[in-house]
Amino acid sequence: MCDAKWPGCCSLYRLGGFSDAILGYFEPEKKSYKKISLDEQVEVLALTGDITLKEDGTPQIHAHVVVGDSNGLVHGGHIMEAHVRPTLEFLLEELPAHWHRRHDPESGLAIIAL
Repeated sequence: MCDAKWPGCCSLYRLGGFSDAILGYFEPEKKSYKKISLDEQVEVLALTGDITLKEDGTPQIHAHVVVGDSNGLVHGGHIMEAHVRPTLEFLLEELPAHWHRRHDPESGLAIIAL
């Protein structure tokens, strides 16, 4: 089972809606995320990612999303913050190996270390 008490990892996929969201675009030269604010209702068209363990053993969600607005335009990126409205349906799939993340100083990211 994939939950905060389970020391394994999962893949996640989903669809639904957000009343608003902040997405991130990673800028390698700055080693930081540019924030993309969406202040309107959007449909979640695709969401994928994983749940792994940080170096301290706590779970970490890493997810990317593609959303569509009321004009049919799409926006995508790393989910920094989002508020579900009206619903968000999830499918979690347990992975066969326990994945952990460690900080990589060269990229500035927490990368998977098997």
